[in-house]
Amino acid sequence: MSDQRTVIGFFILFLTVYFLESIGGFFMASVVVSIEKQFQISSRMSGLMVSAGDFGYIPSVVFVSYFGSKGNRARWIGAGSLMIAFANILISMSNFLFPMQNTQLNSKFIGKINFCNLL
Repeated sequence: MSDQRTVIGFFILFLTVYFLESIGGFFMASVVVSIEKQFQISSRMSGLMVSAGDFGYIPSVVFVSYFGSKGNRARWIGAGSLMIAFANILISMSNFLFPMQNTQLNSKFIGKINFCNLL
C-alpha cells in the first residue's frame, strides 16, 4: 500500500510539473513577437532562442537516463524540474527587468489627415 501511494504521489507531482512546463512553453510562444519588438531582434534570432530550449531537452534526457539508472531517478527528475522552473522565471523576468518603452504619438500629425479622402 505504501508503494502504491508513492507511485500515485510521484505521478501527481509529475503531471503538475508537466502542466506548469506546458504553460511556460505556451507563454514563450505567445510573447515571442513582443520580445522581438522590444529588443529589436530578428525572427531568425528569436526562433533560435526558442528552439535552443527544445534542443536542451535532448542532452538532458540522455544525461538523466544514464545517471538515473545508477541513482535515484526521482531526485534527477526533481533537479531537472527545478532547472525548468528557474528557466521559466528568467523568461518571465524580461518584462520586469526591461520594461516596455512608451512611445508618444504625435497627435498633430494624425489630425492633419483628411479621412474623407481615404474612403
